[in-house]
Amino acid sequence: MRIAYSASSRRTREYARKDAMEKNEHIARSSFQRRGNQQLLMPTQLLQASARMTHIDEMLSWLASVIVQQLNVQLIQFWTTQAFSNGQMSVVLRANVCEDTSLPQSVIYNAHVVEVVGNLLRLRQGFPLQSVNTVFSIHQTNLFLRYGLNYSFGHFLSSSALLPPKQTSPSTVEVATPFTTIALLFVRRIPSRDLPETTNRALEQAIAIAKLRGLLVASTAQGDSGSMRALYLQQQESLSLAELIPHRLQATEALRSQNPFASTAITEKNASRFYQAIDGQKTVLEIASLTRLREEELIAALRTLLKRELIQLRDPTGQPVDGSKYLDHP
Repeated sequence: MRIAYSASSRRTREYARKDAMEKNEHIARSSFQRRGNQQLLMPTQLLQASARMTHIDEMLSWLASVIVQQLNVQLIQFWTTQAFSNGQMSVVLRANVCEDTSLPQSVIYNAHVVEVVGNLLRLRQGFPLQSVNTVFSIHQTNLFLRYGLNYSFGHFLSSSALLPPKQTSPSTVEVATPFTTIALLFVRRIPSRDLPETTNRALEQAIAIAKLRGLLVASTAQGDSGSMRALYLQQQESLSLAELIPHRLQATEALRSQNPFASTAITEKNASRFYQAIDGQKTVLEIASLTRLREEELIAALRTLLKRELIQLRDPTGQPVDGSKYLDHP
């Protein structure tokens, strides 16, 4: 009887375990389905909610809140490049939503975070999901880890449309700026592989909706386009050659691909080294460091490439810059 009872007891426990596993699988499947539905609904929700919005900051705050609530993100920040009426450029936090409302702002808004974001905006790139210690300093990493912000990823988005000044800023100080933003997202645990793709898609759709609602204004629609161009030129005047970003010109690239021995071939050694290092993201200073060119070699290489119309220099917002003013000295 004791043996029969034990066997029966084991079967009972096995049935209970099986029932529990099936229940957990059902809960997980239901949770996954709910997340999938929320991801599908987000653009529809935003389109409806945007009808009542009067400023882009409202949309960014709404989007940040929904991403935190629906996608199990612990913190999201929207950082943008901002131009000022005196010609200066700055990095500005436009929206910031954290799951833990008691989190001190000094942990997530400080000089080091601004520096990291500024570099990303200058390079015009985000970064894939990874541990925070690979992106931030040891001190900043310890702060993040203390509050469960263990992993991070960033999306870079840009548009030719203009971003209006913040709602809280006097219009005489901040001016409309070509839209560039870094969305920083922090999570406690490694999420599903589709989370970065889902959030990036949501952000791209948000830009399209913002344009549709007039929250971002097409630059060609600006009535005072002459003053805007003057502002861009004024901003560019404050940039040094080291801060400019070289870009290869597509027309000459196409010609080189068709015939590598065509007239676009670069025979000058330093110019060729510089040209090969161009990726459309590195600044002149970064390329000079990578190629170990001295200043006079760098200037000569740039003169050669610009004269032959193989490259174009652009500012950090992507606007073309007249390189001759930097290289007109002997």
